[in-house]
Amino acid sequence: MREGTSPGEVLLEEFMLPLGLSVDVVAEHLRVKPSQVAAIIDGTSPMTPEMAHRLGCGFLTLPLFWLSLDYWRDPGEGRTADVPMDTLPEEAAIEIARSVRPFQTRILRSR
Repeated sequence: MREGTSPGEVLLEEFMLPLGLSVDVVAEHLRVKPSQVAAIIDGTSPMTPEMAHRLGCGFLTLPLFWLSLDYWRDPGEGRTADVPMDTLPEEAAIEIARSVRPFQTRILRSR
């Protein structure tokens, strides 16, 4: 079985580059440190439920999209189709949704 596409590769190639976003801009918008975004892109950090929620809010995707990319990146022996459920507490998810706005809104307003 071949290795899957990493969340960092998808973030960079499908979201950041087409929108002309740097690591610093993404980090500021998601309200995280640039090193956290860089670690996702480099593949040195796993996708956490918190980061999946932040990316979901910022890029209008489901957190499960990001978590499943990470889960299937390295298909292990005996892996099933069950992606681990998001374990972020509801209060934390609500706070992220309040503080992280979609990039599209920001881009449209700047025109």
